[in-house]
This record gives sequence, structure tokens and C-alpha cells, in this order.
Amino acid sequence: MEPDLFKSAKNNGVVVDEFVLFFPNYLTFLEKPGFYIEDLFVRECYKRRGFGKMLLSAVAALAAKIGYERVEWVVLNWNVNAIRL
Repeated sequence: MEPDLFKSAKNNGVVVDEFVLFFPNYLTFLEKPGFYIEDLFVRECYKRRGFGKMLLSAVAALAAKIGYERVEWVVLNWNVNAIRL
């Protein structure tokens, strides 16, 4: 069932393995633009293979490329995997 949740009907059944959802924001008290990571997802069968780190690194690299000085990501205190990442 899990693959069906992330299957694209438009792309010949391609399945999404991981994604990161982020957007630009502005921290007024620091007067600095940055990115806020809203969500980072890696399917269970692909966890602990470096994909989460790759996604975070890609967001940080994009931020640096366009001159943003910060990337913010907040995780819940029970999400041990996210905290380790």
C-alpha cells in the first residue's frame, strides 16, 4: 500500500522516495532572509542511506548561492530520527 500513496498517475507510475518542502522567509529581528523547511520526508525503506542529509545540504547550498544566511528547521522532540539528522 505505501508505494501507492506517492505514485504519480502522470509519470508512468513513478514513486516519490523523498522530498523537502521549504520556502523563503524573513527573520525581522535579525533582519536576514532565509529558508524555512516545512517538511522533510524519506520513505521508511530509504531511511539511513543519506537522503535526508542530501536534501538538507541541497537547501543549504541553494540558500548560500542566493545569499541567504540561514536555514531553519524545527522538529518535534519525539522525532528521534530527525533530531539525529
